[in-house]
Amino acid sequence: MNVAKKIFFIVLLIGLGTSFAQNIYVNPGIKLGYMFGEKGGFVFGFELSITRLDDKRDFIWGYVFDYDMTKKIKRIHLGIEAYRMLLGLDVGPTFAWVEGERYLGFSFIPYGGAVLYPFYNYTFLFPNTTFQEIGSYIKFTLPNTNRTFSLQ
Repeated sequence: MNVAKKIFFIVLLIGLGTSFAQNIYVNPGIKLGYMFGEKGGFVFGFELSITRLDDKRDFIWGYVFDYDMTKKIKRIHLGIEAYRMLLGLDVGPTFAWVEGERYLGFSFIPYGGAVLYPFYNYTFLFPNTTFQEIGSYIKFTLPNTNRTFSLQ
């Protein structure tokens, strides 16, 4: 079993309790940014997060899937996010293709806002490559089964 499958199953086991489905929100969006450095440039991508409002702890948490690209880099990021009082953090593994070479890494993405989410992305790719990026997500929330909208 490869690393991506192991991570996926661990996240699934930790996060999907019986209460998870009660307040689920699906949040699609686009990503626009700029990656610094020699292989950087303008970044365009898509993001989908599936979040849950935790009433007891007064925060939102969930899972994130990102696909983004520059002229030289394509990335897939799978993350776990938490969001409270207009500030959030997304962390998790990143799979990148840099000019045809495959890399595995880790991304740390603090963000803030509502509908328009400015972010900073720090990605470390093994063995020793880093990328820094700034930009914004533009996201909306699809109605859940109760036909209400979440805070994110």
